[in-house]
Amino acid sequence: MCGISGGITLNSVTTARQRVRQMSNSLSHRGPDGEGNYSREGVVFSMRRLAIIDVSGSQQPLYSEDKSIAVVGNGEIYNYVELRKSLKRRGHTLQTKGDIETIIHLYEEQGWKGVSKLRGMFALALHDNKRKKVFLFRDRIGEKPLYYTQTDEGFYFSSEMKSILPVVTDRKLNFSAIDEYFHLLHVPEPSTPISSINKLPAGAVLEINCRNLQTTLEYFWSLDDIMPVSKEFSENKISDLFHESCKLTLRADVPVGISLSGGVDSSAIAAISQKYSSNNLVAITVGYKNFARLDERESARSFAKKLGIKHEFFQMDDEEIIHDFPSLVWSCDDPIAEIGMFNINAIYKLAHDKNIKVLLSGVGGDELFWGYPWVRETAALSLLKRKHSSNPMMLKLRSILSNGVNHPRMYNSLFGLINHAISPADQIILNDTRPVFRAAEFFTKHLYSKSFKRSLPKYSAYAFLQHPTIGSNIDLLHTVMRLICQRWLTSHAIAINDRLSMSHGVEVRLPFLDYKLIEYIFSHKQTVGAYSKPRKYWFYKAISKELSEDVFARPKQGFTPPVVRWMSRILVAYTHLLDRGFLVSEEIISRKMIPLIKIQLLNPLLWPSLFQLVVLETWGREFVWKESPESIAESRSTLQFFTNN
Repeated sequence: MCGISGGITLNSVTTARQRVRQMSNSLSHRGPDGEGNYSREGVVFSMRRLAIIDVSGSQQPLYSEDKSIAVVGNGEIYNYVELRKSLKRRGHTLQTKGDIETIIHLYEEQGWKGVSKLRGMFALALHDNKRKKVFLFRDRIGEKPLYYTQTDEGFYFSSEMKSILPVVTDRKLNFSAIDEYFHLLHVPEPSTPISSINKLPAGAVLEINCRNLQTTLEYFWSLDDIMPVSKEFSENKISDLFHESCKLTLRADVPVGISLSGGVDSSAIAAISQKYSSNNLVAITVGYKNFARLDERESARSFAKKLGIKHEFFQMDDEEIIHDFPSLVWSCDDPIAEIGMFNINAIYKLAHDKNIKVLLSGVGGDELFWGYPWVRETAALSLLKRKHSSNPMMLKLRSILSNGVNHPRMYNSLFGLINHAISPADQIILNDTRPVFRAAEFFTKHLYSKSFKRSLPKYSAYAFLQHPTIGSNIDLLHTVMRLICQRWLTSHAIAINDRLSMSHGVEVRLPFLDYKLIEYIFSHKQTVGAYSKPRKYWFYKAISKELSEDVFARPKQGFTPPVVRWMSRILVAYTHLLDRGFLVSEEIISRKMIPLIKIQLLNPLLWPSLFQLVVLETWGREFVWKESPESIAESRSTLQFFTNN
């Protein structure tokens, strides 16, 4: 696990070295254990290392035997043991005991397509000096980030947006991306809110020609290519794949911990990992003072004791949360309106304090196995809409949708409106009856400035809902699952966990996201169509022997924070930033609407929308105006609020 950065230039290599050095220094939190640099014929790489495998060796950059190929990498190749054995049998000489070196020899044999042999999470940069090419790779589901930009000086890339910012002379905003943020709570990849910075898409390979800086983007893997088919199906296969993934993600030469709530996902990871671990596992849980109904410390402690796992816990402090808000927005890189970022951050901070460098997490289980109630409802509504799309009964859907569950994350608007027979205008009519899109349409109509509205392409935030090739009902459900993973999972859940874990020098590993497990789930009609069954039906059947009935009987909770209390305190402390602030000055929000926005502090139903505004305001001040998180924290209001909820 590391942070990587680099540049390819046709001009001054001295300037490129200086730029990359500056980028690398800003990534020291991602790799506090070492640094490596590379420079050859206009290509400059740098990396900061968090030593997990082959701790005393595997310093990067790594080279081929003839030194013509160099690579730096961020992440872990979980199947490196098997790959190394196979490569040695085929005559390759490996100089380390680590995992990243394997990509060099796979590239020698198969070119960039060799990356398809890797099983893990990674962002890699490889220089082939003979061919005068640089290749950037990103793992299949996007667990590891890679940002890039092209300027007059050259092509630059880095593991974090904040690292690449000093290279960008024009921080012009991407207004369409900002509009999507208000609809989706995040900016979907590959865009960022800054027009000149993009992310390498998940499962992609970007080829850069070092002679002219021309780029070519190709994919070595995509969820779009996994189509559901009638195959022999077995929950035992799911069990086998999940066991294998847990076993692989335990590979480390440093202590490994587990983020343990009282829920099934993390409990299953803990129970299975304990069987295979050769180290002393540590379970970590956060709790909340005076919120017993949300506090899972006792159930987690009891389960950890049953497994013989050491248990550490942390009780969160409200005042620390208010103070830390700007620094967490900074750490997340992209604006993500997620109130749960505080307890997610607390988990990784505790892991760092306990010297745990690797932490297993249950992120991905709900997305793959229909775990969210709002996703199952969405699937049902999608099929209902499909059935009646050309029927007068379609008109009744407005009332059906408007009575939908208001999920706390307010993301349940996104995926229930997929059908090629519905025009964008009809989609808006339907979407604006659901919470997030209804709030976003309020922004569009009332809060957005006139110039901002004029700059937006028509229906841009709804374009992803158009899927003209949908055939059967299974195809439609497959599309719902795919969108959940490509958008919410990658751009929201994975992104926030990667950025916050690495801000503390902790590597988070996600056993649910092994690509072989994903392919099995996505390719079987039984799992694709399981929205109508009890939540996570097939996963629960697959691991039924691992957990006792009392664990399955616990209500779904996850890392659920005291939302009302935290959100109210954040809003009172930072809503004043909107006065003559970034959003007004950049003509995103109309200045005359600020008094109305402040009045809405008295309306808890609108707090999530106000939280979105405050997150983006804080992000803009930090990433565009170059204000420090510390100065923003110091400016917070000390007023007390009226709720103790």
